[in-house]
Amino acid sequence: MSMEEEVWREGLRTKGRDWVLAELNMRPGLPQDPLLDVVFVEPYPSREFCQRWCVETDNQYLHLSGYTKAVLCGVAILGIFIAMAMHQWSAVAPTQLPTAPTHGVLE
Repeated sequence: MSMEEEVWREGLRTKGRDWVLAELNMRPGLPQDPLLDVVFVEPYPSREFCQRWCVETDNQYLHLSGYTKAVLCGVAILGIFIAMAMHQWSAVAPTQLPTAPTHGVLE
């Protein structure tokens, strides 16, 4: 990544994804046209670069690390085991309740 791109990315992060999208939608133009309000020193980033940055930013929100995926799977499995144990306990519990003796009761 070039030094220009790093400066552009920092400028885009500072402005925020929503601002960049609003600027792109508010000001029509060609993909190679510069977006002047991101950084204030030439060279300016192109609309195409800003659009790609927005897509990359969207993809980062959906990315989960392997550790996070493993933790989520572990929590799901634990939840399933707890639900199964509660179901078994509720199914077994009524049969273990003491019953009143029936001998000696007049009918």
